[in-house]
Amino acid sequence: MQFTRYDDLSDEQRAAVEAIGKKGYVVVRERKRPVVGHGLVKPREAAKQVQEQIPFCFNTNLFAKAWKKLGGRPATGDAHPEKTDEKYCLYNELHNDYGYTPAYVAKLVRECATEAGFRTLVGTAPKDKLTGNWVGPPPAGVTPPWRQAGSLPLEMVKDVSA
Repeated sequence: MQFTRYDDLSDEQRAAVEAIGKKGYVVVRERKRPVVGHGLVKPREAAKQVQEQIPFCFNTNLFAKAWKKLGGRPATGDAHPEKTDEKYCLYNELHNDYGYTPAYVAKLVRECATEAGFRTLVGTAPKDKLTGNWVGPPPAGVTPPWRQAGSLPLEMVKDVSA
């Protein structure tokens, strides 16, 4: 069986169809047509999807570190932004940006699901998304809040609740 759109017929063909098609019904089920960028997500949405599936905080800054490490797309300002790993990322020339595939989100989830994998991929310690505390040793250079410049030594703080 072959289906042809009425709008695609010539005037002669339309007249012939109308002459023979006075009776009968055709049921047409609308189908999803190809859409540019269908299924792709922008970095913010991809980072959100990753965070929902791992036990750590994950944001767009970490997302950028990940694509730089994995090399799924060229660096910003590259002369050939279209040279991406199509399994994970596609360049949109019209909007001058990138869309990321569900396969890329799944890859990030696999890589960042453990503390060791997270550290290896993004180069920093993860933070627990429920408590906000560092998981394992904090990254080098992180100063605890009680030792930050301007904070008073604990022996100088008065208890005002008494």
